[in-house]
Amino acid sequence: MSVWAGRAVSLFLLVMAGVPGAGGAQAPTRGAVDAAAGSQASLADAPGVEVARAYCVSCHGATLIAGQRLTRAAWDREVAKMERWSRAVPSPDRDRLLDYLSGRFGVAVAESAAAPSARGRAVHDRACLTCHDAAFTRAQRLTAAGWRRTVAKMVQWGAPVPAEDVDALVAYLSTAPAEVNFP
Repeated sequence: MSVWAGRAVSLFLLVMAGVPGAGGAQAPTRGAVDAAAGSQASLADAPGVEVARAYCVSCHGATLIAGQRLTRAAWDREVAKMERWSRAVPSPDRDRLLDYLSGRFGVAVAESAAAPSARGRAVHDRACLTCHDAAFTRAQRLTAAGWRRTVAKMVQWGAPVPAEDVDALVAYLSTAPAEVNFP
C-alpha cells in the first residue's frame, strides 16, 4: 500500500470513529461540535441551507463544502457516498440539498467567478503532472488558500514552479471545476 493510500485509510478510520450511524461510533467530540456550529453560520442563506446544516456541517465545515464546485450529478454522487458513511437524506430533503449545493457551489458558479487561465494550466501540466496524474489533482478540490499551501509545499519538495507562476497555478487549480478543464 502506498504512503498516500495508507494515510487515506487512516483518515477514513478516524472519521468513521466519530460518524453517527457508523456501527458502534461515538458521539462527536466537543471540539467537533463547536467547529460544526461555527461553520453553520458561514453557509449562505438560500433555500436548502437548513438541509446542508442538518446533514453536512456536522462533519464538514462550510469552507470544505464551498470549495467543491461540482456539477449536480457530481454532488449527487458525493451525497450518496456520504450517505453510505453516515445516514440517508430523505428524498424531499435530498433534492433540496442537491439544489442548494449545485446552485451555490456548482460548476457554473466557479466558471462565472473566474475562468481558469491558459498560463495556469500550462504551469500545471508542466510542473504537477511530472509527479501526479490529472485524476489525483482533480480529486483534491481545495480552496485557493488550500492550493496555495499545497503549491508552497510542493515547491519546497522540488516542484519546478517559479515564484512568478505560483499565482497563475493557484488560480487555475482553484477555479478549474473537478469535472471540467482538466486533461
